[in-house]
Amino acid sequence: MTIGLRRLLLATVAVVSMAAALGVGLAAFSGTQAAGVNDNPAESQALNPSTQTPVDEALFAGWNLKTWKVPGCKDARAAVQGLIDADNFNVMWQFRAATQDWLGFDADVPDVINTLDELCQGGIVWINVNADGTWSQTP
Repeated sequence: MTIGLRRLLLATVAVVSMAAALGVGLAAFSGTQAAGVNDNPAESQALNPSTQTPVDEALFAGWNLKTWKVPGCKDARAAVQGLIDADNFNVMWQFRAATQDWLGFDADVPDVINTLDELCQGGIVWINVNADGTWSQTP
């Protein structure tokens, strides 16, 4: 395989993987979403910055790769407070590509130790929970 073809293949895999991590279907790359047509109401809601309704994300016991889908930014503790109250939250991590480091949030340690202060729309996090449940993302 030539180097150019290999790079193209790797780039395609990266785009598909990122789309899956962001919860965006492949239809987003076909032009239908750009035209405002989307047959997935939950996805439409998550991509519409004017919406003020919560987005529910299914979580499974253990590690989950999720995207913060609601508009704007929210304090990390407030973003997972429902999970903390339900005793179903362990820790959350986010990779910061610009500085090549990890930001973490653990509700059981003092806030001064936590480095993940807020979640912003489109931000991808690894979140660890005790049991299956739902993460209700609210603006």
